[in-house]
Amino acid sequence: MSSFQSTKRVIDAALEIPIVPGWTNLGYRIRRNLWAWGDPASGSMSGSWALVTGGTSGIGRAGAEGLARAGAGVVITGRDPERAQAVAGEIARATGSEVIGLGADLSHLDQAAGLAKEFMGRLDHVDVVVHNAGAMFAGYEEHDGIERTQVLHVLSPFLLTRRLSPLIPNSTRSRVVFMSSGGMYSHGLDVAKLQAGPAGYRGATAYSRAKRAQVALAHRFAERLPGRAVHAMHPGWVDTPALHESLPRFEKTLRPLLRRPEEGADTLIWLATAAAAGTTSGLFWLDRRPRREAMVIGAGSRAEEEALWDWCERITSAY
Repeated sequence: MSSFQSTKRVIDAALEIPIVPGWTNLGYRIRRNLWAWGDPASGSMSGSWALVTGGTSGIGRAGAEGLARAGAGVVITGRDPERAQAVAGEIARATGSEVIGLGADLSHLDQAAGLAKEFMGRLDHVDVVVHNAGAMFAGYEEHDGIERTQVLHVLSPFLLTRRLSPLIPNSTRSRVVFMSSGGMYSHGLDVAKLQAGPAGYRGATAYSRAKRAQVALAHRFAERLPGRAVHAMHPGWVDTPALHESLPRFEKTLRPLLRRPEEGADTLIWLATAAAAGTTSGLFWLDRRPRREAMVIGAGSRAEEEALWDWCERITSAY
């Protein structure tokens, strides 16, 4: 490695030490210029199909549009079927690719199962699966007997990946991406806490625990889907409708430093399209590079990850 390349790596890594610069639009712009990032070539995903959950706004919509511009057919989901279809039409007109909008509230496992069934009835393969749908809830509510944050972020992605796995080609061009969050650094994996009841409920805590669980699922699916690349990532701090709704004070304070949805979706698109992203599996990414999965708090043991898998398998088997 040349000294110039080594220097660039040092600069990139240094952005992570104080956290704030690396997760803002400054970190994104510095890295983009530092590494001279390009965008996927138009038509590079021709013949491929991608599923992007939560694709009607924010990072999901930006990611879906980026994949469509690369030539992929894209299926997006949203809680409102009419809105999902309307946004799909907008993306299709903007990109020239085929885009399908399907309605599914993935905080309900029966709707996740229904989505998998409908997808398999329409298409015979899916090359890229992006688990992007997410929300932070202010109050405790159970869906399917489980706190809804865990259904939305953990159980539904598990169910969808398992059900759709026969349609994912055994190829390094095939990708599964979990859209996690930097919030996962504040909690290690603890399956018992994913099942916590309403006492002491905090939406931000439930969200962070779920995002940690998504990274653990990426590890386990990477082993169980050989020949296909499975990754988790976080997008940095991004200005989205969901952030405005769930953390308005945070959004107002950091607004000048927040990334645009297109910047937050950049690594998603890269992980889905770049040849280099198919050479490894089970890693955690930010700004097109693997990042550490623990800072102060440990990530969690392999035994806990296997317990997570068993829990997901037991709950979703009923749907």
